Amino acid sequence: MQEMILKMDVMGIEYESFFVGELPIAKVTGHINEKLVAMPYPGIKKVIFNNPATIILWNDGTRTVVKCNERDIYDPEKGFAMAISEKVLGSYSGFKREMAKWEGKPCEEKI
Repeated sequence: MQEMILKMDVMGIEYESFFVGELPIAKVTGHINEKLVAMPYPGIKKVIFNNPATIILWNDGTRTVVKCNERDIYDPEKGFAMAISEKVLGSYSGFKREMAKWEGKPCEEKI
């Protein structure tokens, strides 16, 4: 049985979040393709785009808040991606470590 949790469109890409049994699934539909992926985090209950912040409320009762720097231009898609990255990797520092690892560069962010 599928339970729909969230459906949204961000800059032409449609995101749907739902459960199949206990497994959270994301359906991402872009311009020419569609993917179903198991999500390594609890399902999304609600997303709030409130410049300069993007807030994700998760089904496990937690929330992730990311804010863009005052020198940056607010981008809801980037905020959404960063909030998920922080949830999956534990923090912004975890994100920076993972990026540095895959780029083959030392992590410049003070952790």
